[in-house]
Amino acid sequence: MTPGISGKNAIQKNAFSFLTGSKALKAIYLMLRLVIAGITLWYLYAHIWLNKDFANSVALLKNSLYGGKASILLSLSIGLIAINWGIEAMKWKILIGKFIPVSFSTAFKAILAGTSVSLWIPNRAGEYIGRVLFVPEGLRMKGIFATLAGSAAQLIVTLVLGCIGLLYYLGYVLGNYYLFSAAFLLFIVLSSVLFFLFFHISKVRKFIPEYHWLKPVKKYAREYKHYSKQDLAKVLNLSFLRYLVFCSQYILLSWLFGIKVPVVDGFLLLFLIYLIQTAIPTTTLTELGVRGATAIFFFKAYTTNLTAIVAASYSLWFINLALPGVFGLVFLLMVKLGRKNSVAHSVNLQK
Repeated sequence: MTPGISGKNAIQKNAFSFLTGSKALKAIYLMLRLVIAGITLWYLYAHIWLNKDFANSVALLKNSLYGGKASILLSLSIGLIAINWGIEAMKWKILIGKFIPVSFSTAFKAILAGTSVSLWIPNRAGEYIGRVLFVPEGLRMKGIFATLAGSAAQLIVTLVLGCIGLLYYLGYVLGNYYLFSAAFLLFIVLSSVLFFLFFHISKVRKFIPEYHWLKPVKKYAREYKHYSKQDLAKVLNLSFLRYLVFCSQYILLSWLFGIKVPVVDGFLLLFLIYLIQTAIPTTTLTELGVRGATAIFFFKAYTTNLTAIVAASYSLWFINLALPGVFGLVFLLMVKLGRKNSVAHSVNLQK
């Protein structure tokens, strides 16, 4: 071998050792977190300070806050933030706890970190990035799976309750009983299939074809063996409770801005609104527009002030996502990243 080739191989080996070394990985992770933080801050700046809906919402809020009742409504809405994300932290703690012990405080920080990233990534996909940074290297795929399982539970609740909202709208609001009957049949079939898959997906795995593009699905189904039916039922119940919490927040904010919607009607319409929002793929540039448009369509029967409807939707986004995202950004920058800690090592030995 010539000295030139030998020297080139040595340089490549040293470069590879540097890139895979502990210090280099920490530097890469730090750079990644700084980039994420920069994009998140820009997104918040663009969607708050440069958005006319924010100014309109603030102005309307100032006019609405006269009197003790309005202050109570706003305080309750803000107070439910901790309950909303606390429930989500409990879900993730249960799910990731099957692979690695995690405290509630760590789970809560991971949830908020995921929220900060998901602000600007379509359809909340950034939650996976933010949360897995709190999981030791070597177990991060488990963190992604736990997040996916929690999202599946929340999606099932959204779809099932959304179908109930659709039944209400077709039967009570539109009075179209033909569509109501078809939707009711869809509701029965969809609910049965979703609940069966959620609780028995590990059994369904053997019927999944051996196609290359289906391998991730089979791997996901295999991981379900770690969860008992009691675990899944607990996560599903928490998802249902969390869903009711952020529906309650919207009702409180709608009352704050003068939208006189009854509780039952408001909840049923919100079920349908969230179903539609879930079905429509959104990006960072269109999400708030979709939220406002769907809310206007279904709530315009209760107020002539369309600005109030947009303000309620925007305020819910601000207190439920933007505000927690700021705190999550702090946790994201503070998290200590290591290649493999003693907890991860002990868990791996048990597998």
